[in-house]
Amino acid sequence: MKKKTAKKLYKKFHGVPARREKTVNLGELGTLTRLGSRVISIAYEAEKEHLGDTKPIIYEHEFEHHTELYTNGKILIIAGRRIKINEEGIHG
Repeated sequence: MKKKTAKKLYKKFHGVPARREKTVNLGELGTLTRLGSRVISIAYEAEKEHLGDTKPIIYEHEFEHHTELYTNGKILIIAGRRIKINEEGIHG
């Protein structure tokens, strides 16, 4: 994802511009190991100011079928054809 696109997605998702930038080393993505044949849900803590959050809230999103979990030993990747990320959260 290009930096400009990432900034737009951050603002859409959180409701405010990013306060800082962070580069994350994703490692080699050419070979991945499948850890799970179905991702049931993901829970994360975020502060989404455009939704009225005044402190970090735990959000949990359930996934439909055909969502799998992979790793390269450094990161986790949730992959699925129907995953979408927008200002309302993570869907799929």
